[in-house]
Amino acid sequence: MGLKYAGWVVGLIALVLCAGVTNWTAGLLSKCMDLDPTIITFSDIAFISFGRKARVATAVLFTLELLAACVALIVLFADSLALLFPGTLSTTEFKVVCTLILMPLQLAPLSLLSVTSFVGIFCCLGSK
Repeated sequence: MGLKYAGWVVGLIALVLCAGVTNWTAGLLSKCMDLDPTIITFSDIAFISFGRKARVATAVLFTLELLAACVALIVLFADSLALLFPGTLSTTEFKVVCTLILMPLQLAPLSLLSVTSFVGIFCCLGSK
């Protein structure tokens, strides 16, 4: 859609520039992680680069981003279910149901969740 609105020339130039910036920042992160093998997270990089306050700020921003992604998925699930099953529950009720179903999955082991992820990928590929 971005290429459609920007046009082929401007869109491809923007795409190549974004890919170059992504490559450059990945290289910088790699160099930072090569300096100290104890660096595991972005918060560790922020701590080494800018101190304790940057570590806290990075952790807060990543937590907020993950929370926003969870809320967006619940809204997407609820809106989709409301369209698939019209008249059964309201969108708000579907949001509550989706939240109650997804909350226990936060405590589920990754080995179980990986199976459900594979099934989702297989279903997407099989629908074409």
